Order: sequence, then C-alpha cells, then structure tokens
Amino acid sequence: MRKNCLRIVLCLVMVLTLSSFCSAQESKVVDVKAYVPQQSGLVISVSKVVGNTWTPGQTTIDFGSLVFDTQYNIFMGTAYYAVDVGVNSNAASWQLKHETTSISNGSETLDENINVSFVKQLDKDRDEPLLKVNFTESNGKIFFKSQLTGGWLRIYYGLATGEADAANAKPIGATKTFGNYQGTVKITLTEN
Repeated sequence: MRKNCLRIVLCLVMVLTLSSFCSAQESKVVDVKAYVPQQSGLVISVSKVVGNTWTPGQTTIDFGSLVFDTQYNIFMGTAYYAVDVGVNSNAASWQLKHETTSISNGSETLDENINVSFVKQLDKDRDEPLLKVNFTESNGKIFFKSQLTGGWLRIYYGLATGEADAANAKPIGATKTFGNYQGTVKITLTEN
C-alpha cells in the first residue's frame, strides 16, 4: 500500500509540475505607429443651373446677355450659379473667406443686383441656410470648420428679381448703363 501511495504522490507531483508549465504565460507588447501628414487643399466646382438642369464644370459665373422683362421693367438672367467649396484639410481648425471685387463696367456696378446665398450642404438634396446677402455685403464673409462640419459650403449666385431676394438686393432696372460688367470672387482657405 505504501508503494501505491508513493506512486499516487509521485503522479500528483508530476501532474502539478506539468500543469504549472502549461499555465505559464508570457506577453510581449508591439507598438503600432503611423504618421498622418498635414493635408491641405481647396476644391472649387462651379455649376450653371437653368431650371432643374445642372451643368457642372463651369469656369466662370457668366450671366451672359440679360433679357429685358417688359412687364416688370427689369433685366433678368436665364440661369443662376452654384459654387461648391470642398476643403481637404485635416488641420484642427480652418476658415474660408469669401472676397469680391466689384462687378463693374468702369462707371456703374451690379454689386447690389446679385444675390449671394451661403448654405451648408449636407448631401445632394439637403442644406442648411447660413446667410443671404447682396454681392457687396458678401465681401469678407468668413465661415469656420465648426460651422461646416458634416457638410460643405455651397454658394449660390443669382440676379435679383424682386422676389425672395436678399434684404439689400434689387433688380437691374431699365436705366442701368449698357455694356460688359466684370468682377471676381476669391475664396481663401486659412488653416490654424
């Protein structure tokens, strides 16, 4: 019996010794690293809109030769324009500045005759209005990353018609001097 007890004790010692080897753990930590470089960029897309037809890929906002409406005695355009401003920046904060030079023929301007509507475009069909002013008042307007998170800036440019215009926009009357009028819009991305 003593031999059996000794065998049992030896077996028990072996089992306990082997189980301590089997349950031993060892861990190592491996670092995972990456460096994301600063990304900075501005993408501008201009679309001409006539009725429900959008024609992207425009290089200018060109209202063309205006049409005189004899019923209301004002000049009208046949289209308006949508300018999508895409910001490709991973900076902690940034801002977009909208600057203009007068749309002039040398002696008169169309600055008070053009509506400028700024919206936060959420997707193809949804937007949130930000600001609607005339062309003069649009100069120097700034929009911040925090205002545009979840969307992008879209700016609409259209001739005033007397309906749903910005507060200080007015239609082009019959006495406006004829000729070519030209100005500019500049959009600047500044990262902080």
